[in-house]
Amino acid sequence: MLKRSPWLQLALGYAALEAAFWTEGRNQAIASLAAAVVIIALTFLSLRPAEDLGLHWPHWPQSLWPVLIGAIAAWGIVLLALATGSLHSLSGQRAAGERAALYFVWAVVQQFILQSFFYVRVESRLGDSWKTVFVTAVLFALAHIPNPVLVPATFAGGLFFCGFFRKYRTIYPLAAAHGLLGLAVAIAVPDAVIHHMKIGLGYLHYP
Repeated sequence: MLKRSPWLQLALGYAALEAAFWTEGRNQAIASLAAAVVIIALTFLSLRPAEDLGLHWPHWPQSLWPVLIGAIAAWGIVLLALATGSLHSLSGQRAAGERAALYFVWAVVQQFILQSFFYVRVESRLGDSWKTVFVTAVLFALAHIPNPVLVPATFAGGLFFCGFFRKYRTIYPLAAAHGLLGLAVAIAVPDAVIHHMKIGLGYLHYP
């Protein structure tokens, strides 16, 4: 039953992620590990080929368009922050270079969840359409509640990422664009507003 029900798989994966987002400390570590196990297990259960999941190496140069557009948009965000005086360095205990590198890794993980897990399951029921792009973008945005900056930003980003995934079927250029955009937002929006890019309980309990 589980193997034949993409909606049930999606619900289980989404619930596992939300459990991780809305817990803290040791419970969050356990919930995060459980979410990773659930999503990976359901991905293998689906028996989809790597090409369908977007895990194959992209075809150059066409699939570079998301990276170029993401870089231009990220630069625009930085320039706007510079003009308004809100530009600041990356916050956190790690060195800025290390934080940036780790964020790009996290961007790959997020694109895998967004495209290889969410999108392909919605697509299997709604078809290769912009309705699938929209629904997946909504799911992506809702996962970032209650952050008032990331919810609308991830909805717009979700439309952008899923639209290109629909065309090029690869997550790696999207992850690069995601990394550039996320870092731009992180240094452009005051930490008092964006709460260190946290979501869920972490956003509410941010110092």
